[in-house]
Amino acid sequence: MLMDAMVQRMIDWVKGKKFPYFGTPYHQRHPEQEIFDEITIKLIPRYKTSYMSGDEWRFNSYVECKYRGKVFRHFTARDMKNAIMRLPGAFLDFDGNGFPDEWLDHEKKMCDNPACSKPYTSIFMMKKQFSDNCFFEKEYEERDSPLYRKFCDEHRERGDCGLDDTDSNYIEIKDDMSHYEFNPGVVEMKNLNVCVAGGSVLSTGVGK
Repeated sequence: MLMDAMVQRMIDWVKGKKFPYFGTPYHQRHPEQEIFDEITIKLIPRYKTSYMSGDEWRFNSYVECKYRGKVFRHFTARDMKNAIMRLPGAFLDFDGNGFPDEWLDHEKKMCDNPACSKPYTSIFMMKKQFSDNCFFEKEYEERDSPLYRKFCDEHRERGDCGLDDTDSNYIEIKDDMSHYEFNPGVVEMKNLNVCVAGGSVLSTGVGK
């Protein structure tokens, strides 16, 4: 019944209902997602002309770091070796300063399959949360937020090999939920009320 309540909360959220901090559906990133999923380094030739020092061909390396088809870091370096040596700084900049709003806004629109640059078309609630190595699994408790991922048409089928990212661990959330069988007497999750002394209390009611 708690799983049904989580599904109902996802349906309400997709339709635009607002929730307090606790209980708001939470986007669970794919465990193999990268900060950048495409990095290109090119040697760029240019012909310099100068009345004072003369003319010659010069060369620089140009680096682009992309995430889901969009460039988020780019810089030039003296040569290939220096370009590669500067790459860790691009990652550390994200790790140390947090994801910029532009990166997060782009992520919200895109399919969660790593390296996919297509907008998502479907939303799936996760039944359980697994650790990256799948040695740990967690079922929902009353105060938890439902976890979800989103995929495009090409990547909506997740296969049956894994535990975390597999078809059997997802429930598709859409306007018509006839594909999902709710249990009789569904527990309806309502707003979480913040206690004066700290913590929170979940109010529940039994649907008719």
